[in-house]
Amino acid sequence: MLFRYPNHTVIDMTRPSLIELGNNLDINDNFVIMTHDFATHVFRNLYGDYVNSSGKVVIGNNIYFGRNVTILKGVTIGDNCIIGLGSVVTKNIPSNSVVVGNPARVICYVEEYHKRRKSKQIQEALEYGRSIKNRFHREPQITDFTEEWVLFLSEEDYNNFPKMKTIVDWRINKCTSLEKFFQSPRPFNCWEEFKKEVLKSIF
Repeated sequence: MLFRYPNHTVIDMTRPSLIELGNNLDINDNFVIMTHDFATHVFRNLYGDYVNSSGKVVIGNNIYFGRNVTILKGVTIGDNCIIGLGSVVTKNIPSNSVVVGNPARVICYVEEYHKRRKSKQIQEALEYGRSIKNRFHREPQITDFTEEWVLFLSEEDYNNFPKMKTIVDWRINKCTSLEKFFQSPRPFNCWEEFKKEVLKSIF
């Protein structure tokens, strides 16, 4: 479980027994879980009545939470979900869902989103490389590509760039082995080939 900003995380501990957290959670900035609300403040003053309000929160396995996500009481989130930036989750989310909004809603499923991202990643990586040249007036360096390396990194690149090796070792151990990665096809055979493609469209 990864809390990227633990000091900016709020977990309602008034009822800790109502919270169940799964494995392999990646939790970004300003994350909130609530197991109760205090609307009874109004009831108490208006009607002289104290009405409790609480509910269990169950979060499954392998979930990414974007920034500024709030999970309200009584919610269950299934496995393998992506919860987008600013989502306020007010009802149950089925497994393998991509969710966004306030209130949060399912916009697609993980399989569809994975295919969509795969189809766009090469163009986005090239645009990022060109932006470095245009904005900073320098050629892009391999260490600029802390996520895009999956498109081009060769075994020789891995061994020749110690800083990149550190990045790759940290990221790759969650998804596959290095041997399997280097044996699999990539859009570009090496860093120099990728960089050449970035620079050829810059005038």
